[in-house]
Amino acid sequence: MKRAIIFLLVIIGLRANCQVINDINLSSGISISKIDWRILDNNLYNKTILGYSTSFTVGYLEHSYWEINSKIGCYQIGGKEKMEYTDISGNNLGSSTTRFYFNYFNFNTTFKVKYRINKFEPYLCIGPRIDLLASSTVSYKSLDSRSDFKDFNYGLDIKGGASFFADERFFLSGNIGYSKSFMDISDYVKPKGNIIIEVGLGYKLKK
Repeated sequence: MKRAIIFLLVIIGLRANCQVINDINLSSGISISKIDWRILDNNLYNKTILGYSTSFTVGYLEHSYWEINSKIGCYQIGGKEKMEYTDISGNNLGSSTTRFYFNYFNFNTTFKVKYRINKFEPYLCIGPRIDLLASSTVSYKSLDSRSDFKDFNYGLDIKGGASFFADERFFLSGNIGYSKSFMDISDYVKPKGNIIIEVGLGYKLKK
C-alpha cells in the first residue's frame, strides 16, 4: 500500500508538469554511498564509494515562497572492499580493491521552499521518489527469486541548496541532498544512505 501511494504521488507530480512550467534545470555531480552486503558472518562492500549523479528538473505551480519540482535522472550507489592476498605460509603478497555498483533511473516530486534575496535564492526540498534498477556490476539471478536484486525501490529525497541568478532568466544552482531508501536491494544487500552533491544550469521560463 505504501509503495502504491508513493508511486501515485510521483506520477501526479510528473503529469502536472504539463500545466504550469516555471523553470528547468540540468544538473550533474557525484553520489557518496555505501552498502551493507552480508554473506554468513561477513560484511562486504561496506566502505564508502563515489559514483555519478545527473538529473533534469522541472519547476511548476510557483508561488512567492514555494513551488513543486519533478525530477528525472540517474545515479549510482555501491561499495568497495579491500582484499588482502597471502601465500600458503601466510606472507602478505599485496592487496587490491574491488568495487560493486548499482545504477538507477530516478524519479521524484518534491515540495520546494525558497526565499529570494536579490540574485541569491536559498531553498530546501523534500518529497517521495521511485528508483528503477538499470544495471549492476554483476547481474545476479538465482533459482530462488527472493535473492535477486530488486528492480524497484522507493524512498525519500531531502536536499538543500541555492541558486544564483545571472539575469532574469538564467541561473546557476548547487545543492547537497540525502536519499533514504525504504526497501533493501535484496535479502542480503541493504543500502546505507546516499549523499548527492550536484551543480547545474537553469532557465526560468516565466519572470
